[in-house]
Amino acid sequence: MRSWYSNLDASGRQRFWVAVILAIALLALLLFLKNADSPDEGLAARITKDIEEGSRWKFPPPAYFKQIHLWKAAVINAWLIAALLLTSGFWLRWAHVPRIDQSPKVGQPITRISILFLLGAIVIGMWMRVPLMDRHILRDEQDNLRRNIHGYTDLLEDGTRKWKEATWDSTFHENRLANNPIFFSVLAHGSLGIWRTFSGAPRDQFNLVALRMPSLLAGLASIILIWRLLHWINFRWAASFAAFLMAMHPMTIDFDVQARGYSLCMLFVLSSTASAYLALRTLRWRWWIAYGASIMLCLYSYPGSIYFAVGFNAFLGAWLLLRSIARKTSSTARPQLVRMGIANLLAAIIFLQLAKPAIAQAQDYLAVKFAKSDLNADWIFTVWGSNVSGVILPTAGEWWNRSAEEKDIVAYILNDYIPGDPLLAFIVIVLAPLLLGIGILRICRGDRNAVPMILGGLAAPVLAYAHSTLITGLYMWYWYSIYFLPIFIIVFSVGITSIAGFIRNRVTQSWVTLGGGIAYLIAFAMITSVSAGKGRGLNNHYGPGKPYVEFQRGKSRWRVYPNGTMTRELDKKVDPDKPITR
Repeated sequence: MRSWYSNLDASGRQRFWVAVILAIALLALLLFLKNADSPDEGLAARITKDIEEGSRWKFPPPAYFKQIHLWKAAVINAWLIAALLLTSGFWLRWAHVPRIDQSPKVGQPITRISILFLLGAIVIGMWMRVPLMDRHILRDEQDNLRRNIHGYTDLLEDGTRKWKEATWDSTFHENRLANNPIFFSVLAHGSLGIWRTFSGAPRDQFNLVALRMPSLLAGLASIILIWRLLHWINFRWAASFAAFLMAMHPMTIDFDVQARGYSLCMLFVLSSTASAYLALRTLRWRWWIAYGASIMLCLYSYPGSIYFAVGFNAFLGAWLLLRSIARKTSSTARPQLVRMGIANLLAAIIFLQLAKPAIAQAQDYLAVKFAKSDLNADWIFTVWGSNVSGVILPTAGEWWNRSAEEKDIVAYILNDYIPGDPLLAFIVIVLAPLLLGIGILRICRGDRNAVPMILGGLAAPVLAYAHSTLITGLYMWYWYSIYFLPIFIIVFSVGITSIAGFIRNRVTQSWVTLGGGIAYLIAFAMITSVSAGKGRGLNNHYGPGKPYVEFQRGKSRWRVYPNGTMTRELDKKVDPDKPITR
């Protein structure tokens, strides 16, 4: 065996290990299918029969979805992996690129001043985030805390207290309200377990800082990654500016201290972009595998990022296809296109097996519960304004009051938005579109490998808008487009640091770029300051006279206490159809 293996060349060894890994994966799926109940057996069969007969199941339990959809995912994936295994000799040959002696140099060298700028951005990021880690629990955080991460204490009518734990099974597979960010729930469940191990706290107690730690770490990692990515694509000044903007943006601050999946989503948007760029530049398989893993984890953190995955892959795939047709570049573009396809297929296989039960629950819930609404110019302006500035309103609450008054969006902008805060209006309406356009042109004139990824990322909210408008009709809150924010910051940063490009003297150009960047960051801090009433609830702590935070869900009254306990009490006097208030 050893002699046979040692006689193989590099491509032969590659085919051998690919075949071994795929064979092991296929065997594992076949063993699962052999031992697991099919959809026609056990619990699933009984519930399906009840539903067909019009019996009591208004919404089946998570175990029903888990049994059916883990089995279906395994069947689909067994066929896909078998096809990959049988055709591995072909696609590995098609994906082959002649090995080069030396990897191409990627990006500019990192200077000491650039590292100091990064450290400054990280310090500011921590200063603006760490004090918020123990702010009181928010509504969606509470939903996942009790259902997927921690659990709650039930206060029964006879006065007894019954602890109901959120198990690992519910962490991975429960999604009855279509709002379980699974990968975050997994990380937060583990984070709380580590905290209890070292603190000795009882099982029915949680810690807000430990709960939110995965989001904080993902947010700080995003600052580093966006800085590194822009260095790779040769924009040194933009790298430092983007790091500061990522650290100061109200939306990144909010989601970096929120127990949800949005911070992780932004991190994996950046890692997808960086991995794809490095794959194109270095011609290495490892970066395509990293790209597929990043796309998968982005979806696993927030399924709504499907628009980013589709837009990104569409632009990147089309670009590689066009290059493969060109005679000069076909020798590398065709193998890269195959590698991208294989990376996406592997990512889809893993995601399908992990998330199909949760996705099926979400689809059932959204089909009957989610609000229908036409997306119009108001939605576009809200998404644009929040991503550009992190601020929707000149003053708190004005946006929603405007909708109640049924003002036209143009009349609102001219009569209220601009007079209410001229600096904010200038940045949102004039400066940001101009700098975004400059950034796109500058990237297109620079490294062509970055072009399809940036354009694909920018196209993601357009795809979301088109899909909702033409097909689903589902309403989307502006933060549902969070996958757009890191790409916007990249392009915007390139734009603002390129405006001094007409200056030929390099020293003068550097000073003008530095001065312009600092001036903008100061203006940005002014329009987004919490003290000005424009922050997104970032100072929302437990305060005097607030011993707990209370939520109403139907007839259930939920209370979350600062000491890390959560209780539920049934209130039969409550009308379950009454609007939810805090």
